[in-house]
Amino acid sequence: RSDSRAKAETSIEERNAEERLVERIRAGESEAFGELYRMFVPMVHGIVLARVPRDEADDIVQNVFLAAYKNLHALRDPRAVGAWLAMIARNR
Repeated sequence: RSDSRAKAETSIEERNAEERLVERIRAGESEAFGELYRMFVPMVHGIVLARVPRDEADDIVQNVFLAAYKNLHALRDPRAVGAWLAMIARNR
């Protein structure tokens, strides 16, 4: 039980960190989007690679993050930024 509790606490901490990161981006902090990119690019790249040839993946990954940057104001729950990025990647 303590292991599952530790995992739940880590998950909550990660979601809180993601929420703070989105708030920093929305506040205009220039380095925050780079942090978001580094945090989620492996996941987004994996989703894209599962759907397109390798030589097309990098451009699509960039498009996913560009779309996210342009539409960050539409993200209703900043704690769900990872799921939101995954959705954008799956729809590309």
